[in-house]
Amino acid sequence: MEKTKVNPGFVPIGKFVFSHQDALKYKKLIEEKLKKWNIFYTLIDKIIPDGTVCFQKDVDKVV
Repeated sequence: MEKTKVNPGFVPIGKFVFSHQDALKYKKLIEEKLKKWNIFYTLIDKIIPDGTVCFQKDVDKVV
């Protein structure tokens, strides 16, 4: 059986559930845990400057 590599990504949303400030806070906490667990992951920082979706116009960029 072949092993499959999975590259998880996460997209913090500072709009409905969390405030923008909280989205940044939790983004940092999640990144710290993933690094601690040596999990390779993908961020959207190259697409959206602070790496969080706050506006509807940003949704299409990250999907």
